[in-house]
Amino acid sequence: MPLSDNRIFGVESLTEAINELPATPSILGDLGIFKKDFKTTTHVSVERKENILTLVANTPRGSVGDPVQSKRHAPKTFNMMHLVKDDVVRADDVQNIRSFGSQNQTLAVADLVNDKMLAMKADIDYTIEHARLGALKGKILDSDGKTVITDIYKEFGMTRKTINWELSNSTTQVTKLINSYKQDIAKLRRGESVTGHLCLVSPEFMNTLIAHQSVEKYYARHQDGLLYREGNTDVEFVHNGIKFVVYADEFDSGLKLADDEGIILPLGTRGAFFEYYAPADMNATVNTKALAYYAMREKLGMDKGWELHAQSNPLPLVLRPDLVQTIKLT
Repeated sequence: MPLSDNRIFGVESLTEAINELPATPSILGDLGIFKKDFKTTTHVSVERKENILTLVANTPRGSVGDPVQSKRHAPKTFNMMHLVKDDVVRADDVQNIRSFGSQNQTLAVADLVNDKMLAMKADIDYTIEHARLGALKGKILDSDGKTVITDIYKEFGMTRKTINWELSNSTTQVTKLINSYKQDIAKLRRGESVTGHLCLVSPEFMNTLIAHQSVEKYYARHQDGLLYREGNTDVEFVHNGIKFVVYADEFDSGLKLADDEGIILPLGTRGAFFEYYAPADMNATVNTKALAYYAMREKLGMDKGWELHAQSNPLPLVLRPDLVQTIKLT
């Protein structure tokens, strides 16, 4: 079979190929909240250091300044997840086939392998998105929706803050609620950069928000402006510096945003959101810098085909969980 050609189907070639395949579109992945960090280990030790801002005294030129004050926390070690997908290309799958308009069977086999890897990568991407949402909600869950992989707030000894927005009351001023949140985050930042704010909301939350008396007219202007500039209104809503984005996905595990739930967080941070990756558990990748995806193939028994293997070893983490809050509609 052409799959025996290591130049085309070896672990390096297949790994390069799967990394070049397009990623499955995802809201959290596309928003770029988590910064990717590729490690050489299967775990990451995190030491949180919260800078404390102080006034700098005026001193003579050439003198030594005061050291930066900081509050250090004991390091925490987190193991990356190990996400694996397997498939098979059997001898009969590639028997007597070729690409349309070509006499090259190898090309047909490559197309078949590419299609299978694309499907495997899509499942892995779906699972990583599941982990990202779990991290933002505070707990990364396994595919059963019950087994906790990482309880972020428990690990850092914190409690998730929930703020109530009484949008059932027509006299509530949403602008004041947003300003209160911003003031709270400003006190909590402790040196962390913030360039904006994002609020992920359920469709039901968004419908309640844009219909509220204190928001309705602003939403209408926002949509009219977008229709004039872009010819459509199928975008998120920005109000008082908060970008509200509908997150309607519900995963097989049952993980989703509740109808009355929003997750609000700062954007543009330097050290709040990371997505770590570990190397694959393969001989060729020992002590190497991780890649986002790996792929390889192995011969089936009796030389009847090849097993395809794909994996990723990610872990999205929120290192400043105090900056992420839950909004509940009341």
